[in-house]
Amino acid sequence: MAKITERYSAVVATLNETNEPGGGTHRFTHNALDQLAKSAPGVPVLLNFDCDARIGTVTSAKNENGRLVVEMDIDKPIPIAADVARTVPGFVAKDDSVDADGNRIVMGARTFSMGITENPIEKDLPEMVKCLK
Repeated sequence: MAKITERYSAVVATLNETNEPGGGTHRFTHNALDQLAKSAPGVPVLLNFDCDARIGTVTSAKNENGRLVVEMDIDKPIPIAADVARTVPGFVAKDDSVDADGNRIVMGARTFSMGITENPIEKDLPEMVKCLK
């Protein structure tokens, strides 16, 4: 039986200040979004960042005016309702600083995965969009 793959597009990060789970905030710079885009193609797409729940692969990514947009081939069902599912990057900051208010400014980063989740730390991301074939 052939595997069914669907392509999705999603905004996964922006220049907006984002609350971090342990407190404080972080904000990506344009340079960080460029580096995330460059390192994203080929990384796994995971359900809730569970390494045992790989559901696809990132095929492309680009920084579109301060919004990191990725395309993903998804080859397993997404068990999260479309209206709440959001995609966010798993990343390692390569270069960051702290501003006068104690907020982290991420100036460089590398993507190691994407996670589809119903509880993203960046709350204003739009819904994923299924691409036409």
